[in-house]
Amino acid sequence: MFSYGLIFTSPGLHIIGTRTVSQVSTDDKTIVTQITSLRIVLSLIAIVSIAFGTWWYVNDMAIRLTVILYSVSLIPFAFQIAWYFQGKQRVGVIGLCQSLSLIIYVVIVLFSVTTPADVLIVPIAFLINNTVNSALLFVIFFKRKKSTTEISPVLDSVNGWKGLLHQSLPVGAASIAGQFILNFPIILLGAFGASSDIGNFSAASKLIFFLLVVDRAIYVLFYPLVAQTFAADPSRLGNQVHRILGYLLLASLPICVGGYVLSRPLIVFLFGPQYEGSSSFFQILLFYFLFTVLNSIFAYVVIAVGKERRYSTIIVAVSSLVLICLLPLTYYWKGVGGAWGMAGGELLMMTLMYFECSKSISPRLADAAMKPLVCSLLMGAILLTFPHIGLALSLTLGILSYFLCLILLKGITKEDLIFLRERLI
Repeated sequence: MFSYGLIFTSPGLHIIGTRTVSQVSTDDKTIVTQITSLRIVLSLIAIVSIAFGTWWYVNDMAIRLTVILYSVSLIPFAFQIAWYFQGKQRVGVIGLCQSLSLIIYVVIVLFSVTTPADVLIVPIAFLINNTVNSALLFVIFFKRKKSTTEISPVLDSVNGWKGLLHQSLPVGAASIAGQFILNFPIILLGAFGASSDIGNFSAASKLIFFLLVVDRAIYVLFYPLVAQTFAADPSRLGNQVHRILGYLLLASLPICVGGYVLSRPLIVFLFGPQYEGSSSFFQILLFYFLFTVLNSIFAYVVIAVGKERRYSTIIVAVSSLVLICLLPLTYYWKGVGGAWGMAGGELLMMTLMYFECSKSISPRLADAAMKPLVCSLLMGAILLTFPHIGLALSLTLGILSYFLCLILLKGITKEDLIFLRERLI
């Protein structure tokens, strides 16, 4: 419920805001005030709607209060301006504020939650966590502007709401469609499958969602760079995206190959032998992971060049098709059908986004994939040669062999390391 509320309160506004502050010499205080004030209004609407719906449809009082308390965190989320620092490519600031606020959250939970009766402390700690994070970001924002920045009058910023919503709503619609697709196979398995199918698919998908931190890194590190490059010198965008694709494939291909080979021991180690059957789902969903990572960079190029409506059309259309296809796939082939449906849908989405991206630049995907693919396949062959050495030794062997292949094939250079360090600091 909170995830959908978060999408409603920021229907692509953070993405449009990041693009705006990275592309042009804008009045920072104006764009911050416009987006923050609009998000506050949307947050209040969302909180009232969630509270009313929860009170009406949920009978358990503890669940009611938990959902409502979590929804209150939408207010500090509205004040969160991490998107601004992302657009300015100051990722270190975002990481510092998130780390400090997360420490507070962990301390509160560890020392306060001792029995099931203390469950309401968790959403309260979550609220404090987000409040501290937002406050720290605003303090740094004002300090960075050396006290010359004043928040624009809210009434003046209302005039910009229409334009912001016009740009961001297509992105928000795509986010809702994507979020629903992630949850739909579990819903269908609940209707068509056995409890074992639900458990195995859930375990595999949780691990995939954890790996999608790579997808998040694309947005945080590279989206503002793509937007800025397009605004400053569009002729350089093709080479910039080609370089970014290389880095993404360097990170994602060994995860896919290594995860495929070591899927069974990895699943057993993380979830226990009773979830061994989820390894086949995990192997299929690794394709979903790869296609999602590639789709993200193509999609952010499409948004960066101002084609957010085309981006939304592709995602909503493909998501609708996937929803339809998942019904027979899950009914007849249960979790395997659901996993292939998600992977196939993401492949189609990636292909369409690639061709849309190609209208503006030449991504040169095949060239970027060559060395990472060779190194990953060699790593996979080495792992298959030693199938019984245990998970820890297999992971160590895989990492060492992959980086050795990269060094020998010059898959990453000193210039690449400097470029990545500049993005991270």
